[in-house]
Amino acid sequence: MLAYTLFEIRNSQQLDFRYRLLKVRERLPDDNYRPVRVQKWADEMWRRRLKCPVFPRSRDTDAYFIMPADVDMTNADLTFKDVPHMTYHVDPTDEIISVDLRVASGADLEFVASMVERAFSDTLRNQPNYWRDTWTRFFRVSPDNQDKASDIINAYRGFSFGVTSIRGGRLFLAVDVATRYVSRLSLLDYRDRGLEEQLREHCDVRMEHRRAFLRDNGPVKFGCFYAGDTGQTIAEFWLEELNETVLEYYRRRYPQISSSLSPDEEAVYYVQDKERGTAPFPVPVSRLFPRFTTEHIGLRQCSIPPQLSPQVRMKLISEFLQDLGQVCYGDVPLDLSFEPLHIDGSFFQVPGLEFGQGHIIRIDALQKRTNEPYPIRHWGPAKIKALYERHPFHTEPLPVAFLLCPNTLSRRLREEFVQRLVTEVKLQSGLDLSFSRQIPYAPDLEGRNLISEAETLVRDHRRALLVCVLPSEAVSQVHPLLKETCRSVFSQCIHEGNVQEVCVNRSKLRNLALGVLIATGSKPWVLADLLHQDLYVGIDVQDSRVVYTYLFGKGGREMRRRTGSSGGKEAIKTRRIRDELLSSVKQIATQGFHLESIIFHRDGRIWPKESEGIEDALNRLRSEGIIGGSVRHAIVELRKTHLPVRIFSVAGPPNDLTTFQNPFPGCYLILDEGRAIITTTGKPEKWDEQGKTARTLLVSVAQTSGAFDIRHVAEDVFRLTQFNWNAPDIDISMPVTVRWDDELLRETLLKDED
Repeated sequence: MLAYTLFEIRNSQQLDFRYRLLKVRERLPDDNYRPVRVQKWADEMWRRRLKCPVFPRSRDTDAYFIMPADVDMTNADLTFKDVPHMTYHVDPTDEIISVDLRVASGADLEFVASMVERAFSDTLRNQPNYWRDTWTRFFRVSPDNQDKASDIINAYRGFSFGVTSIRGGRLFLAVDVATRYVSRLSLLDYRDRGLEEQLREHCDVRMEHRRAFLRDNGPVKFGCFYAGDTGQTIAEFWLEELNETVLEYYRRRYPQISSSLSPDEEAVYYVQDKERGTAPFPVPVSRLFPRFTTEHIGLRQCSIPPQLSPQVRMKLISEFLQDLGQVCYGDVPLDLSFEPLHIDGSFFQVPGLEFGQGHIIRIDALQKRTNEPYPIRHWGPAKIKALYERHPFHTEPLPVAFLLCPNTLSRRLREEFVQRLVTEVKLQSGLDLSFSRQIPYAPDLEGRNLISEAETLVRDHRRALLVCVLPSEAVSQVHPLLKETCRSVFSQCIHEGNVQEVCVNRSKLRNLALGVLIATGSKPWVLADLLHQDLYVGIDVQDSRVVYTYLFGKGGREMRRRTGSSGGKEAIKTRRIRDELLSSVKQIATQGFHLESIIFHRDGRIWPKESEGIEDALNRLRSEGIIGGSVRHAIVELRKTHLPVRIFSVAGPPNDLTTFQNPFPGCYLILDEGRAIITTTGKPEKWDEQGKTARTLLVSVAQTSGAFDIRHVAEDVFRLTQFNWNAPDIDISMPVTVRWDDELLRETLLKDED
């Protein structure tokens, strides 16, 4: 039995869902940012002008908005100034839409779910013991660790929620626990103590890209971003629209904390939403408190851990549901179940894997050997055993190798490292790794000497393997520069601080040797079974760089990777994605691989112009006879951040005696014909003991040409997580179609920023 953090709204099908359409009078620019633009207008109408839920909707080439039918729009300003510097008018129409959940389309169900979701947001906004971080994430006003004097960070427990539909038109509230970590020192405290540099060092990402704060005004709190100094005190800075100073504003609006403000303290700017370009607003420097991620060292000693066991997580969710009290949609109270959705266990079994010498391992063989119903905890060790006994499925001759290491590394440790790595590569693959030279370099913050030595080796050797020990200082800056330098040869990197650990830790040594083999073209194992479709294309974009990964052939054992530019910040321009697909799919098809179905995996959101490029490329390939006219394709969005749904296995009856545990990897829930939620990681018992909960992945079919079974789509997503070559004993959360893309992008991201 599986349980999902989904709680049914039992009277949802009896509610009245009637909505009015509003039409944009003028034609909007047809570009990638059209969805962003209309969403911005919808938010403006929702929050300020109409104060009711408003959602964008398209019909052919026209832009529409949809809102509750009974809202009074008298004297409402529905004009917007936007690109290209013109005024757009949103006109109410007489068209009323009634939605019957039992027969509604997926788009209508998603819209209704968003409308009902707002009822929960409004209820929580009116509760004094919660503050709003986003419309669907609220935190308790008091930190859960306020009595722990030893903690240097405040931990605010809270909850993310959302409303979704499940087949048959049933609406459910999805809930999960969230935690916000906030420094107990304000920005003023950091400056007074000369600690502001610590804010820039709390994570590897540059400060201006992650300068997140909590504006804490006592019972009123919200997240924001620091936007610069005003150069004036709060007693000097004049608020023109309010005809008062910042200090006077606080004395009027927040009397409970105004007594703690000094007239001489600085006013600094913050922005509420930098993504939407909100205007900066002044605030006392003592009211901004840095928010930290789980990378911050203070979290290691915090009494409130970021991870929770399933049992504790469900207990907190139950408390939240009790706190909600009565929620109404319009004038109708919602009948919310307090019991999570229970369904008989549904999970995808791990596929068979093929190693060298045609050796195949399957989970059913482990079942017979261990006498366990589903011995998933033995799956990682089984892969490692097969690798050593039968070697990789495919190997390439190893090129001449060079070791680049800092001159601060002792000769004894360097020799031991080389000897152990050579031995481990031989054990795994049967291949002889030979180091031609060991080249010491002088470490520095920019890695100049290391890059210079690498450039010389790359210039002198067309086929070489560079094993690079990166300096302890500034690894994040040197690594992308080095990878860019070594693009034409093979390379594998290791942190100087990890060399000693590799020499004494067998699993670390094993994974490093696997990294060397993979870098030189080896495939430790492949899927022994067929995938449901013929070609998988992974697409990921970051800071105008794009990586495409193609998997095809039996079990996806043929692979191709391409890189390029998106032509924009996030979305790929139509021509660029079209030309890439024309070239790569043509090469695959002309190599003799029969293509009848293609799946595109997009990490996150697919943009309209990207969809156009994919359609255009496939239509051209059909017209040229490269692929058949019956070739089906689907664009699938893979979302790590989505509905707050967790999946648990259940022991005991659905009552207070129920025990919630982590699920097997591969457990899933089909939401409808186009969406499924799956767990790709999680170790039952082991993760429970460690106080961890498996995350879920949303698989969403955004566009199709031809019929696709969502179960098959989701199952292949899970199967493609089995290429965890770098660490066989650790499950990966994303299919390699996008995971390999992401890894390559992260290798070069910092170089692009510099």
